[in-house]
Amino acid sequence: MAEMMVGTEDLSPALREKIMLAVTSVNKCRYCSAVHSKLALREGLTAEEVDAILRGDFDDVSPEEREVLLYAQHWAETSGHPDAAVRQRVVETYGAKRTALFEAAIRAIMFGNYFGNGFDSILDKVTAGRLTTDTVND
Repeated sequence: MAEMMVGTEDLSPALREKIMLAVTSVNKCRYCSAVHSKLALREGLTAEEVDAILRGDFDDVSPEEREVLLYAQHWAETSGHPDAAVRQRVVETYGAKRTALFEAAIRAIMFGNYFGNGFDSILDKVTAGRLTTDTVND
């Protein structure tokens, strides 16, 4: 599903990576943080921008993108059940097509986060914590 978004004008690769980082900032998947940080840098974000988004700090993001990133964060915080009024505001602002693209990116990274964090949970149990870090279990 994520490949579908790569070539569209409605969701640039840079914005897609910002969404990925915003969701990962909530779910704390170390694998997704590493991969999408590198991809974001490749798409032109600076290391400072990547670090800020991973901290949940959107102060230096354009107002238009900030709203999308806050929606992505809200989606993650509600485990894929965003408030209907919040979602409606996004649809009214960006249209149904762009909102669907945002949500496809959010769903893709949520899946990745669940998989990565689930893997770390198993790894932690199997190795009695020897191969995981304290930040994984926060």
